[in-house]
Amino acid sequence: MGTICGKSEKQEKSNKSGDFSINKRDMIRIKITNIREDYSIGDKIGNEKFAVLHKCKNKQTGSRCIAKIFSVAGVEPKVLEAFIKEAELLREADHPNIIKVLDIYKDSVNAYIITEHCKGGELLERIKEEGNLSENKVASYMKQIISAVAYLHSKKIIHRDLRLENLMFLSKDKDSCLKITEFGSCKHFEKNLRVLEKVGNPYFMSPEVILGNFDSKCDVWSLGVMIYVLLSGSQPFDGSTEDQIMQSVLNSELLFEGKKWRKISEEAKSLIRSLLNRNPKDRPTARQILNSPWIKQRADGNAPDNEIISSTLSNLNQFDSQSKLQRATLAFIVSQVMSSDEVGNLRNVFKEIDTNGDGLLSKKEIRKALESSTGFSDQDIDTLIAKVDLDQNGKVNYSEFLTATIDWSKEMSRERLEIAFKALDADHSGKISKEELMIAFGGSHMSSKIFKEMIDEADLDGDGEIDLEEFCTYMENFKKRTN
Repeated sequence: MGTICGKSEKQEKSNKSGDFSINKRDMIRIKITNIREDYSIGDKIGNEKFAVLHKCKNKQTGSRCIAKIFSVAGVEPKVLEAFIKEAELLREADHPNIIKVLDIYKDSVNAYIITEHCKGGELLERIKEEGNLSENKVASYMKQIISAVAYLHSKKIIHRDLRLENLMFLSKDKDSCLKITEFGSCKHFEKNLRVLEKVGNPYFMSPEVILGNFDSKCDVWSLGVMIYVLLSGSQPFDGSTEDQIMQSVLNSELLFEGKKWRKISEEAKSLIRSLLNRNPKDRPTARQILNSPWIKQRADGNAPDNEIISSTLSNLNQFDSQSKLQRATLAFIVSQVMSSDEVGNLRNVFKEIDTNGDGLLSKKEIRKALESSTGFSDQDIDTLIAKVDLDQNGKVNYSEFLTATIDWSKEMSRERLEIAFKALDADHSGKISKEELMIAFGGSHMSSKIFKEMIDEADLDGDGEIDLEEFCTYMENFKKRTN
């Protein structure tokens, strides 16, 4: 699969073989088993770049999902690579505004990506249904997408095809979060590297993409186009053909004319001008956009109150599972068993603490959120982060935050444990072996000794494997400690 959208070989090797770390992407492996053993594939619901979308259902959990199915027969290798590239990216992405991948399969005929089902529909569809839209609402929508783009850029990933059609709501709830749903054009990049390729939708394409030589700032241009369109209902650069649109992008003046712009704030117009600067070096970064006056003033009015944050951080501080197997299993349940809409208000709390919007909670952000509480020293905060920082990068990402703050005394049901057990029991033997744990949790960068220790933690009868009752008993012990 390569390292186009994943970690580089150098990064993988940076983990010492004796260290224990859990990364979300390690739990989602490309499977070569028959997808229909695990999923029922339903009706076709649409098309995406190179892929056909089908409804599907997880046979174990009963959850409704989406299957992106791509036929590998008779296509150029680079087309197949683009599809697999999306799968590789989604393995690594861990952000509340990026669609969650559940499984990846590949056989001689098709490749498949199973993702969560964004039941809320497209952003533009909702705007049309509601019949009204305010500037503050646009800012709140865009803050979510800009945060996701800032996260991607921090992971050295350019999206390259940001557009409004690819933004969908997770649910039909009024306050549902937005998600970027398509990643078929993503590309991994290194500092100072420029890409020689033309890709994307002409309306959202930056000048340097049209000229075929660009870097991550092309995504910033696309964000500017999105804001312009949402505030005005029209394109900043238009034309009747693709060539005319691209010529307009390269040469036409950016204008804010007509009644539609009279009530729009100067802060919005100023931000759009900076994002649609034809010199990419003069555009802000995605992270800098999050600190712009327009985002700060207009998108931050719907944050959860301090009481919710204090109680959540209290749960986070109590999270103290030293067991490798327990920690890995909880992370697995969050990543692979629980759906995004089951995490409730924790998603909003994460965003409130994540003040710079990069999709990671730093020591500084956690300290600020704890200001209202007494008795927390720098050492206490360091200890807190160490407890939940499963991938050992010095910060708390979204899945780690959920793993630490979910009320496991309520959410760790026997049913969920059985689902997790069956998913880990890859050969369906009724027992989990050391080799199966290595596959599930990315054993390539950890010593096999660690996985032997994980087996030994729960292996009551000493046969070298974990059966269902041993697994449930072991996890129930953690549940009792959280009551």
